Amino acid sequence: MTRTFDIQQRHEIQHGEELETFSYNGKRFYIVCSSANSDLYNGFSPYHAKLQYIADDEDGNRYEVHVYYYTKFENGKRYAVVDAIRDFMDMEVV
Repeated sequence: MTRTFDIQQRHEIQHGEELETFSYNGKRFYIVCSSANSDLYNGFSPYHAKLQYIADDEDGNRYEVHVYYYTKFENGKRYAVVDAIRDFMDMEVV
């Protein structure tokens, strides 16, 4: 996997929390820390928070992940959306 954009995988989370783990393409990913990079943001986003993370999969491979967060007005629920992912080896380290 190199770069994958527009994943749009939504996860309901509690207010005040950030996404800690998610599954994609049959693998489990664990968010390790925030990234200093911001290049996976693909254009303007009206959402409240856009963050880029470093994540490890269950096999120990490292990735960079773009996640945005929003609260749904109609029901007040909070969501984290995995928007893009790429292999750590394809990253330009800042």
